[in-house]
Amino acid sequence: MQGDSTSIQYEAVRAAVDTIQNKSVSMGSLFDEFRSAMGRIYQDDVFAGEASESLNDKFNRLQKKFDDYVATVEEFAATIEYARSETQATEKAIQHASEDLAE
Repeated sequence: MQGDSTSIQYEAVRAAVDTIQNKSVSMGSLFDEFRSAMGRIYQDDVFAGEASESLNDKFNRLQKKFDDYVATVEEFAATIEYARSETQATEKAIQHASEDLAE
């Protein structure tokens, strides 16, 4: 923002949205790898007993948050993209209307 005006670089916003979406996919992959590793730990011949059950219960509660977190990041990216799209469309409509006034 400069003075009383605001300048939006739509391509930069789009690039930021792409970055957020890519990071969301990466997070999802990391969480899947973590789930897989934890699944190997809970095999009877690796880790068994009360401690295993307690850790498994805590991990089950934690892993439910993984999908919520990824979804929240995806929603954030979608919100930014929607704002960019709507702002750009409004700007184009105003520009078109101003051109009509000049005719």
